[in-house]
Amino acid sequence: MSYADQGKDASSPPTAVSAEAPEAEGLDGTEDGAFTGWQRIRQPFLRLPGIAQIAQTRKEERWHKKWEEEAVRFFSQKDPEDNAATRLPPQEQAVMPLLWVAEVFTPTTIDNLVAGIRDLTARMDQSSLTTHKEDLADWVLSSRRQGTFGFTPITYVTPKGRKVFASSVEGQVPAGIRYIHLHVMTLTSTTTVLTATFRLDQDRERQLEEILNHDRATFARRSANGKTFTTPNVGQQKAEAVDDWRTAIRNDAVQWMADEFPGFFCGISSDQLPTIGLLLTKDYIPWQKQARSARLNWADVLDIDHWYGYWQAKSAPNLRLNLVTRGDQRHFLMLAARQGDLVDPNNSDNERDRLNGSLYWLDVSIPFLVTSWSVPALFGELEEQTIGILDAADRAGRDKSPKALEQVQRQLLRAGLDSRIVANDITQGPGNPILDSNVPDFSEVVHHPGPRTPAPNPSLIGLWKTSQVATGKRVVQMEKDLREILSTNADLASASANLRLQRRVIWLTVVSIVIAIIAASAAVYAVWPKSSASSTPAQHSRSLVTHTRGPAIPSPTAQTP
Repeated sequence: MSYADQGKDASSPPTAVSAEAPEAEGLDGTEDGAFTGWQRIRQPFLRLPGIAQIAQTRKEERWHKKWEEEAVRFFSQKDPEDNAATRLPPQEQAVMPLLWVAEVFTPTTIDNLVAGIRDLTARMDQSSLTTHKEDLADWVLSSRRQGTFGFTPITYVTPKGRKVFASSVEGQVPAGIRYIHLHVMTLTSTTTVLTATFRLDQDRERQLEEILNHDRATFARRSANGKTFTTPNVGQQKAEAVDDWRTAIRNDAVQWMADEFPGFFCGISSDQLPTIGLLLTKDYIPWQKQARSARLNWADVLDIDHWYGYWQAKSAPNLRLNLVTRGDQRHFLMLAARQGDLVDPNNSDNERDRLNGSLYWLDVSIPFLVTSWSVPALFGELEEQTIGILDAADRAGRDKSPKALEQVQRQLLRAGLDSRIVANDITQGPGNPILDSNVPDFSEVVHHPGPRTPAPNPSLIGLWKTSQVATGKRVVQMEKDLREILSTNADLASASANLRLQRRVIWLTVVSIVIAIIAASAAVYAVWPKSSASSTPAQHSRSLVTHTRGPAIPSPTAQTP
């Protein structure tokens, strides 16, 4: 039984409590009819709007705490049993000594790889290079121009003051890391992969054992709204601590890669670099076939107790592989094996030296595996990126926004260099026989009871190739369809913009005509009153002259009786 199923059973009683209290209880927690003395004096104040709300909130908080205490008291009865079951057994171990991450460099990010390698090799002793090439950055560019598979180790990076190898370079490394080993692989003329092996020191690689052996106690965890709560049990708490520890290790490695060699995955998100971790036990066989049990155990907490199966290495049957199924971790694979199955029993060295020798040989082959794992992860991210651009183009087309369409076109231009060119280069290329011959392959082992239809391709590498070809073709087709959609939307947006421009020109013309008419009317009006005013005095003068030249009007005073 998984820790998630355990949590579901443990949370079967209601974990969400109501904020309403019994009607018989007053705002201050007393029962009706029981008010005496100063309590009767308090009641009028408690019924005021602001004070009543505060009192109600305090009452709800008391009920929340009461239900939380009862739930914790009920579920914590199994804490001693769960702590004992999830504690690491005596003489057993759970260590994680190695972590591999890969970063992909496409035409838009290859300059970052070249600059990072040149900065790193500038601090190297050329006489102690693990390769005999004078300029590793020039080798990366020349191998891409040739378009054939190329592989070369670069160097070891160690903390300052702790030089492990003669050819190592001292620099900034995450805390708890003994060294970082870098390799470069050129897949095609457009795709280069940088892998980094992080070797954990003894203290940090055994922190999983400390998590398992640390006893936990059931507690109440409030939700974001504060109205409900959950009671994570011992198994859930330890599983969360394991997930957080793995996430922290991976984030440290990814952050170092992002600082030194930012590539395609770092440009999308800091937690999506293809990753493979190595977990070593002593006696327990990881993902072994067993019946599902309701009892929690330490292997279930470490996520190496799957009931459905695993992938088994063909060259080393005791080396097994599975996808990390817990936490928000993408592109994360976990290798697991018993330590005794990896070391050479005929080697006379001590156990630690034999383990270091086995880890060295794993560091030779696993970089090829994580490189192969990075290609389907790359295509998956390209597909999601293209779908996101398609959605943005659809929104821009509905909004009829030329600026939004122009922005989507710029995004497609940047993504198209990776989606169409890289996808075509990988899916339609002749393949990499050298890479295929060095990648350790795995076959599927299934624990499902009853008859099961055999997988059409039981090889993990073959499954990855089939998946990357199908995904690559979808990416190319989606990118082609997206360009057609953007072209159509751009034409429609241009026609719409022209129509709006024509409408504006028409309106400007109408307004101009109206303004011209108004101006002409104003000019006529300004001239016409002046002509009328100048003719009126002349008419009056002519009438006066006429009356003067006519018969004289006798004066009334000059008449005789």
